[in-house]
Amino acid sequence: MSDSIVKDSNIVNKSIASPILLLDVDGVLNPIGQMLHPEAEANWAFNDVFYSCDESGNWPLRISPEMGKAIRAFGCDIRWLTTWHDLAHKNIGEPVFGWPKFPVQSYPRMSSSYWKLTAVRELLEEEGPHVIWLDDDIEQFMIGEELWELDPHNRLMTVCPNTAIGLTKDDIQKIKNFVESVTKE
Repeated sequence: MSDSIVKDSNIVNKSIASPILLLDVDGVLNPIGQMLHPEAEANWAFNDVFYSCDESGNWPLRISPEMGKAIRAFGCDIRWLTTWHDLAHKNIGEPVFGWPKFPVQSYPRMSSSYWKLTAVRELLEEEGPHVIWLDDDIEQFMIGEELWELDPHNRLMTVCPNTAIGLTKDDIQKIKNFVESVTKE
């Protein structure tokens, strides 16, 4: 039986057993730098640079539709965990990847720059599925944190790509292996 996570009919509903994939944009889907890093180009075919909508600040984007297909193939409950919030869907999810609207995992920003860590911590405090967190700043967020304290039930996989390269095919394979191992349980 499938439990609805989000009631909005425009948002994908997934089984509670599916791993949750928390997805950042810049440095993960969108390698950062004046020129595309050779290692990024060696992994994916990227679209030509385009610019996000005015509402997003006309930010330059280099996105690989192939990477989007690989992420979607995991069968995870995808949630945006990015400063882009809903604009991730508007600029990337729908027009580049052809994805349905996925929810935004958010947390009130208060004064901490580590709001994402707080959101992940709260998600892991609840009983539930495994969590995959993709963010190029994870190592910065985890300064002074111990992974076992954040994830006492061993449900978290983190992937922290090089900001200039973004996700690689090796990262995708590691995530695929993780998803396969936790969905066999």
